[in-house]
Parts: sequence; structure tokens; C-alpha cells
Amino acid sequence: MSKSASESYLKELADRTFLSLWAIPNTFYAPGKELTDLIVPFGDDIIVISDKASRFALDKPIEIAWPRWYRATVSGGMRQLKTAIQRIERAADTVFADARARTPILHDLAPIANKRFHLVAITRPDTDPQAVPAEWPELIYRLDAADEPFVIGPLEIAGQVVHVFDGPTIDLLLEQLDTAPDFLAYLKGRARRLQEAEGYEFVEKNLLAAALIGWDDEPPGLPSVPPLETIVDGLWEMYATSETPGRRRGLDEPGRVIDRIINVHHGEYAAGHALYEVPTFAKHEFVMRLFAAESRFARRIIAHELHDLLQEKDQSTYWVSTVPSPTRKELRYVWLIHPDAPEGVSEQRADATIQALLMDYILSVQGQFEQTLVVGVALPNGRGSDTSILMAAHDKSGWTEEDFEEARRLRDGGVFNSPEANERVHLR
Repeated sequence: MSKSASESYLKELADRTFLSLWAIPNTFYAPGKELTDLIVPFGDDIIVISDKASRFALDKPIEIAWPRWYRATVSGGMRQLKTAIQRIERAADTVFADARARTPILHDLAPIANKRFHLVAITRPDTDPQAVPAEWPELIYRLDAADEPFVIGPLEIAGQVVHVFDGPTIDLLLEQLDTAPDFLAYLKGRARRLQEAEGYEFVEKNLLAAALIGWDDEPPGLPSVPPLETIVDGLWEMYATSETPGRRRGLDEPGRVIDRIINVHHGEYAAGHALYEVPTFAKHEFVMRLFAAESRFARRIIAHELHDLLQEKDQSTYWVSTVPSPTRKELRYVWLIHPDAPEGVSEQRADATIQALLMDYILSVQGQFEQTLVVGVALPNGRGSDTSILMAAHDKSGWTEEDFEEARRLRDGGVFNSPEANERVHLR
């Protein structure tokens, strides 16, 4: 396949993991000058990915095939990543989304002093991104690598670790770490362990298994990369054949509604659909990132309350619930489930009514709980014909006594005036 096939395949993987709002493919820094294959600007974290594909010449002697493939993929990726971070550091406003270098990306990459780069070099053994030669072995990561075939030593650019993953490995990582927070936590932990280890030798799937088994508790559910000296053979097989992966997939499924909400809402924003004034891209991205910054495990917790509302027997009325973010102590969510509008009421009028009600619930909740930032989402009950998803966010920092009085008035008027508390335990 052509290079475009590899790029399309990477974009598909990235959209599934990081969601389309943050997965920006094929950026350029000048007309016809490609910056990098994929960039993921997620707040202060910038994942820069180079994707190099070259057919590994299995018909050639290994002492010829390996150096040739290494130069085309690993060394080529290193050069591209070095150019990319230098360009972003020097002129972040010259990162363009088109080959003519006329359309700047909408994400703000500055101030660079606050940004953290995470460098990934994907190295594929075939120009077909999904093809893996039968004779292709796993890459081995070793501290004292000495130009040995299929062995990768420590690689850095300006003190930043470069993570080298072949095609099968990046597929596995993005399947298992399928949110930006999970993937970023793994890259951060991996980089730290690589730089502090006095000696190591491992294959990636065993390190991944160790990180999945040892998830962090604060914030909850993020993968925790252990010291590299503790990684032993067989960890992945032990994990993959246990009941844990299947159980986690089942428990995580309801939380994927958050992924869909982000994608749908961003699609509506990109299409220019808004009830009121269209927010700036920066504000829109910030609110979307509040949800997206929750790990897969945290999304499971948040979505549990939504799932409960959707199971209520009487779906002819409104149902509302609120849940604090497991990740950010200043953040709380409000779920509002609504029935179809009465016959004869226009879609625009119905949406405006629901949006106003959602805002009332947000203000009432802010008057009763300590969290300063509340994000609310209104969804149809699923048994009707309405498909609209509405969202609002509000920060009560700087509230006056009059603002708190308004919140109390809403509560006393029946807006979330008698919440019932539920205690839940979520097991990994």
C-alpha cells in the first residue's frame, strides 16, 4: 500500500483513542514540508508521533536487512521528531493543517514553557500498516544495545525519551490504553523508568501487562509502570489469559457513552450548530477536555449514574443525577435525562427549554456542593425519537452572595432540592 494507507490507518487508531478533536494528522510547517504524521495537543501535554513504514527485506542477510530497515524507520523517525519539536518550540503558530501551509491548527501550542512533549516513533515492517511478516519477531528493549538486530537501545532528543514501537505494538497499546489520560500515563511512566533504570531488557507487551496489573489509585485507574528490573517474561500471557481483560471490557462499556458524547458534541460544534452564541474553539476544547481527561476507569464511574437514570421505569419525566469527578476535586458532573417534547413543540424551542433547565440544575448543584466547576449534559431517555445532546458548563469562582441566593431559590423551588445519596464501590 502507499504511504497514505499508513497515515489513514494511524488516523483511525488515533481517533478511537484520543478522539477526533485532539488527533491532528499530517501537519506541515511550510508548503510541502511535513512536520509530523500525527500530533495530539492535549492541554499541556503534546504527543508527537512519527510513523515510518519500510518493508523489512527478509530475503536479505540480517546484517544487511536490519541496518537498512533501522535507518528508514527508527533513524528516519528520530529526524522527523527532532524537526517537529524544534519547530513547535521556535514558532508554535506555524503549525499548519494543510500541505499549502495556509490553515493553522486551532489548538494553542503556546506557551511552550508549560508544555510537555511525548515523542513516539512508530516503525512498521511493511508498507501495508496491517501486514506483519510471519518471521517478524518482537522488538527487545535493552539498555546496552549494540546494533543487534531487533534490539532497541535508549533514544532521546534534547533529553526527551523517544518511545519506539513497531506496528503490532502500537496497535496493542492503543487497544489497551484507549483514552488520552491512560496512554499519557503509560508514556510518562515508561519514560521515567527508562531514564532511571541501571539495566533492563524487556519486550513491550510484558511491560504493558505489568502496568495494567498495577494501576494507580490517585487518580484512580491509571496504568502504573513499575521499575524495569521487575519485568519478567510471560507477564502478558498471564494477564491476557486471565478473566481480568474480559471483565474490564464489560465494566468499561457503559463509560464509552462519554466518548460518543464528546464526538457528537464536537461534530455539532464543527458544523456550526448551537442554540445560542457559538463559543470560541479554546472554550469548546477546554470543556470537551474536562470529560476527555477522565481515564477509562474514571469514565466508568461517571457514566454509572447516567446508566442508572436510563434504567428508571418511568421515562415520561425528567431524571437528574450528579457525580463528582474522580480525577479533579474541583469538578462535578450533572446528568439530565429528558423525554420527548410535547406534540406541536418545535425542536428549537424544545432544545432551548432543556438547555435552560440544565443550567438551572447546574446552578442549584453549585449552591449545594463544594466543587466550583460543573459540567452538565442533557440527553434523551432513549425510548423516544429525540437524538439531541446538549451541554453546558459553569464556574462559580467569584460568586457573590446574590449568586448563592439565586442557587438557593432554585433549590427551594424544586430544582434538585432533595437529592438521594448513593455509595458505590468500583473494582478494577
